[in-house]
Amino acid sequence: MDSEKIATNHVELAISKTGHLVSHINSNDKEPSWDGDVEVYKKSGHVHAKADLILKVPVQVKGHIKPNLKKKSIKYSIQYSDLRNYLYVGGTIFFVVYFDKEDEHYTIYYVGLLPFDLKKMLKDYKGDFSKCKSIELKVFPTKKEDIDDIFLNFAHHMNRQRAAINSALLSFDSDLPTNTISLGYSTSAAKHYDLPLDYFFDHETYIYAVLPQKVELPIAHLDRIELFSFTRDAPISIDSKVYFESYTVTRSKSSTVIRFGKGIQMSFSTAQSLPTKFNFTLSGTLSERIKDAEFMVAALSAHHYEINGGKIAFSEADCANLPTLQKKLSFLLDVKKTLEAVHATADLDCSSLSVTDNTNLSILRAALIDKEPIKMCSSQSLLRSCHIANLELLLWVVPTEENSEYHNIYDFNYVPLIYREFDKNDKEYPSTHFVMLNKDAMLKYCNIDYNALLDAVAGYS
Repeated sequence: MDSEKIATNHVELAISKTGHLVSHINSNDKEPSWDGDVEVYKKSGHVHAKADLILKVPVQVKGHIKPNLKKKSIKYSIQYSDLRNYLYVGGTIFFVVYFDKEDEHYTIYYVGLLPFDLKKMLKDYKGDFSKCKSIELKVFPTKKEDIDDIFLNFAHHMNRQRAAINSALLSFDSDLPTNTISLGYSTSAAKHYDLPLDYFFDHETYIYAVLPQKVELPIAHLDRIELFSFTRDAPISIDSKVYFESYTVTRSKSSTVIRFGKGIQMSFSTAQSLPTKFNFTLSGTLSERIKDAEFMVAALSAHHYEINGGKIAFSEADCANLPTLQKKLSFLLDVKKTLEAVHATADLDCSSLSVTDNTNLSILRAALIDKEPIKMCSSQSLLRSCHIANLELLLWVVPTEENSEYHNIYDFNYVPLIYREFDKNDKEYPSTHFVMLNKDAMLKYCNIDYNALLDAVAGYS
């Protein structure tokens, strides 16, 4: 039994069913490391014009009688001398065909060997090139479009990796003289993808560094990707009022998730055109939460919003959450008003609020917005610090005239007190309370109004 001839016939038969490929494989080929090549053409058809030829892809075919033909992948040993030769010509597709004794059943396995992978295999080998390296092969597809894709994509990357044959092996860990990376593929016209990157859910690819001289070098080989994400600049609006300028799309093989703001997202199934789920969670800083909540209140009130020109409608069940959301927005705006009253300049990190922080916010709101005296312990100093999450505030706390147990709280910058200084002769001079601040205080507290400070100092200069 001529195993090589049987294997070659099976590979030839599989390729003969395709539209983009013409094979020239011979089991008696005398080339040192190959059994022939496969011509890859741009257009599908039975007759191909010379002008449509993309590339001739070298191939090697091995055949073996094996009882188990159901494996999804196999390991096969290839001589280092062959791997080196494959590198010299820019790549090779290597086939192994397993068949039973009667050749009634068979399975074709393959691996595409391109310069990036071959250089990694040969990188540290300095021994006898007649020795072998074990390499994994996958099952060769049976659909003609999938076979076309394997060769079209291999030819695409074979052309892109010509410069890699004689270059140093690069990776993401290398000191690359560029921040630009690229990836791509070539596929048959019979294939259609909603997004170009969807191709990579089922196909391998390479990532390339684009060097300043416009030379591309491969830096990574991806078998398949689980998901990808990108940001699109497009308006998200309600009745012509734009709330967000962009959104992020995260796509997997089964679903697409669109996120905008800090805590707004909608999910789609790839099999459906309508959103399957809409989620809103208050997240991020105070200003981010207010922006998200204002959008959601407006959207639920209008029963819809627009994203990149497309209209997304809300159900009655979604809109039933409007009263609860309005209360949350009202609370957030109260917090904002309270912090503005003490001239806090940093954005409040709501995710780190503790029970004590919320108590301090309630006290400040009562004192500064509602003008209520607050019962607290007296202190020799009228100045007090107030910690709320990531904010450090400096406040005046002044006992009321009626009851020393109760105090009025004031913004440090605009306290209703007269501040005076005395010289060495005890002569009194009008001054400003801002002179009490030292460098450490200015770095620590986020509610120092520097415009008020400059005005006050200028007034006494």
